Amino acid sequence: MELRERYNALYADFAKIDDINLLEKLKLVPAQKHFWSARLIETKNEYYKLLRAKNKIKRALVEDKIKNSPVTVTITKSFLDKVDDDPKLEPMNERIQDVELTIEALKNHYSNITYISQDFKNILEAIRMQNE
Repeated sequence: MELRERYNALYADFAKIDDINLLEKLKLVPAQKHFWSARLIETKNEYYKLLRAKNKIKRALVEDKIKNSPVTVTITKSFLDKVDDDPKLEPMNERIQDVELTIEALKNHYSNITYISQDFKNILEAIRMQNE
């Protein structure tokens, strides 16, 4: 959550655009797009690592339940759902949800930067037409 809040603050700082800093912000748009794209890729990489770690824990829990069961266990969808609800997975599930929200925020920041660049292009075109 702290990471998402830090990203939101960085984006909010860039998105403050007025007549004074318009050209400065225009020059920063390509760098900003690369910045947000890289943060998105990093966060997705973290997300997939978390999913792999969760699956390892889940497999270990399933194997443990099968090994410690007094009867033969058939792995069904409901059995796997019960494993998903295991308290040992709760912190991992919370972390995964947080990263999913961060990914959504980063996607929004990236697409907003794209819209901003288009808006800049339109503003500059309007200024050029006024000066003709």
